[in-house]
Amino acid sequence: MKALGVAVGLFAALTAVGAWLTGDSFLYVVAFVSLLCAVATWASTRISCYLKIFVAIFSTETIVFGLATLGVHAD
Repeated sequence: MKALGVAVGLFAALTAVGAWLTGDSFLYVVAFVSLLCAVATWASTRISCYLKIFVAIFSTETIVFGLATLGVHAD
């Protein structure tokens, strides 16, 4: 789970750079929420296996759909 947390954190940093380069305020919101997701994913090592499944799904969705959002807003 820590590796996935780092991956979401790197995505949050990438989104913040993209927001800074494009000046799009929506991407700042995406970067902030992604950072919150990264912290939650990093801290989820002590929760039940059942809840870890949901954390992994939501973290993966954050990265996949976030990259799609970056692609749309990069134009």
